[in-house]
Amino acid sequence: PYYLDWYDTSKSQELLNFQRKSFADYLKDYSLGLTRQYSALFLPFMRYFVSPLLGKAVVQFM
Repeated sequence: PYYLDWYDTSKSQELLNFQRKSFADYLKDYSLGLTRQYSALFLPFMRYFVSPLLGKAVVQFM
């Protein structure tokens, strides 16, 4: 899901039935720590692609 803006997906949802999780499901998954569990896998990529200053902040956040 993409929760940064509002999109009218009613017609595409009716045709494709692609939306299987709600925003509440997203919050539940986030609160269970699934993002932290897999964030260690992406840390080397974040260090490589993010600028040095912001990269230090990301590493300190973890």
